[in-house]
Amino acid sequence: MLIARCALEGLLMDRAVNGYEEVSSRSDDGTVLRSKFDNRLGLGLLGRLDRIAATQPVTGSMAAQVQLVSQDWESFLELVADGGTGAAAALFCGARGPVDPATSDSGFDCELAQNSADFADDEGAEEELAPEAAAAQMSVWYDPYGQCWKTDFPPRTDEDTALVSESGMFGDQDYLRTLTPAEETAQIAAEAARRLPLHQAALAAHAEWFGLKAAA
Repeated sequence: MLIARCALEGLLMDRAVNGYEEVSSRSDDGTVLRSKFDNRLGLGLLGRLDRIAATQPVTGSMAAQVQLVSQDWESFLELVADGGTGAAAALFCGARGPVDPATSDSGFDCELAQNSADFADDEGAEEELAPEAAAAQMSVWYDPYGQCWKTDFPPRTDEDTALVSESGMFGDQDYLRTLTPAEETAQIAAEAARRLPLHQAALAAHAEWFGLKAAA
């Protein structure tokens, strides 16, 4: 979706400048079908994608990794084509985190290629982390498409299992689930506490900008 944002922007610009042709066809029963683009829908989708792209996800979350990968998609495809594994992908994202990709080490691609070659020599065997290390990588993130919080932590009890929607089986690499009501309440409270300093600073900057009395 993040990558499609640029393509959608270019498509809408082309329609705005050059226009487009409506294509008509006739079905077997004689009904005339006309293909027509909904530019208002495209603009609405583009606005939503812009908001997603501008969102600053929690550092280290899946959403943050997705943004890093989308910013250098061609290099990531090369990593995959060269046999890169999860460890190589983690290195890929780590090099593009706090470091500006425009000023990062130019030898990074060579390092990735070497790592991918080393993993390929292991006959494609997946590297299994120790349970403690694997658990340390689990997290909670917000899914903007499903508009809900998700996690790859297991439910704590059978009762919790009945309250969540799961995808896959816990222990699988692609396992995820929704939060229980209690977890969601705790997560929202934690997010509010994390954003509070920024919110207060923004209110002070707002008051200074508009010459208003600072909010209590």
